Amino acid sequence: MRKRFTAIVLVLTFLLSLAVTGCSGRKTEGGLIFASVSSMSDKKYITDSIWYDDVKGGYACIVTADAPADIVIPDEYKGHPVKLLMSELSASDQVRFNSLTIGKNVAVIYSFAAYGINCFENVKELVMPESLRHIYNSFFNCKSLEKLVLSEGLYQIEGSFDNMESLKEFTIPTTVWRVMSSFSEMDGVTIYVPGDTRSRNVFMIPARSVSLSTTSRSFKLSESILCRV
Repeated sequence: MRKRFTAIVLVLTFLLSLAVTGCSGRKTEGGLIFASVSSMSDKKYITDSIWYDDVKGGYACIVTADAPADIVIPDEYKGHPVKLLMSELSASDQVRFNSLTIGKNVAVIYSFAAYGINCFENVKELVMPESLRHIYNSFFNCKSLEKLVLSEGLYQIEGSFDNMESLKEFTIPTTVWRVMSSFSEMDGVTIYVPGDTRSRNVFMIPARSVSLSTTSRSFKLSESILCRV
């Protein structure tokens, strides 16, 4: 009888754990959803991406509207590196975050505070970790941002950093080889591009009210884009 009772308790405990975490392996802690990247195999935009090798074997951290005002993305979750940062936020969310600290293992930021999201409009500083390699469709409407640090090791920026009206200057690392459809809706900003830019692939940045500072002559500023000559 006791063994039967114990077995029933174990089964109920297991079912309860499924109800809380879900069959997909997603677990929510403090407004942050964690899921192993391998469990997201149904999401082709992840598995078919050029950056999949940078995140496989790690965990994804997904920020929701229930996250605290000062968000801290951990370096690890359950002993595994957090390599992918995303968000599940909508334009109707009224929450406003104050700060964001990104863990030292994040390699890709994808669809994080994307178009129409205003949750990060009060954030004044963003520092990207040295582990970061790709930024896609992220950081829109960061209207109060005064400091942006893009660390060496970053490869690609695409569809990101829109409407940052308070930002006055920032530096694109020497490791970045591609910038597409990013850094729009900015006035009076200076972009520093150090090093030999002849090895870069292509930069396309809206050039309205943009000042370019570079040690190379391989870039030119046109009325619409900044591109490699």
